[in-house]
Amino acid sequence: MPAEHNNMTAPERPDHEARCDLLCHLVVRQLVEHAASHTWLRTVHVAESIRLWHGAHRTHTTRLDQVRLARMAATLAAVFEKQQTYRNAALLAELSFDIWRLNFRSPLLHTIRAACAKRLTHTAAATRSTVEDGLEAHALTLTVLVIRKAQGKKNPHEVSVRSPEWHAINQDFLRDVLLAQRSPLDTGADGAA
Repeated sequence: MPAEHNNMTAPERPDHEARCDLLCHLVVRQLVEHAASHTWLRTVHVAESIRLWHGAHRTHTTRLDQVRLARMAATLAAVFEKQQTYRNAALLAELSFDIWRLNFRSPLLHTIRAACAKRLTHTAAATRSTVEDGLEAHALTLTVLVIRKAQGKKNPHEVSVRSPEWHAINQDFLRDVLLAQRSPLDTGADGAA
């Protein structure tokens, strides 16, 4: 294999800092476009900005992640655009050296980047919480299914859906799930409900 081929590496997923830089880049591009034309970037131009940024930084993201970042950027840009400073085309021109390299010496850019970092951290925490809640609910449901099976009870998926028997078993199953959710603090001192 030629030595130059060995040095080529596949694009990597951006870490939190790189995602923050990309989001900041998109916010700046939106603000610059709005200051110049009084319209926001079209979807095709946002996608092109993401592609150029990834190319320059040897990274990649999924389409879903790109859509999320584009939406976040549009929301943040609209918030910043309400301030006169972020409508000044000359000041905005100082935020970047070219289409994908930002000028991190700019105090305005530091403010935008801080907002981007906060938004990404908040979004990541909310996603993590949602996933954890979903996993916890799934584990609880599986536990109740196993316990009911061990007790000789039928579970809803073992009978015809919407049959009279299914309705009764489903109600009983839901009651068992609700009981399983209760913590020891929810019961009386003697352990009885």
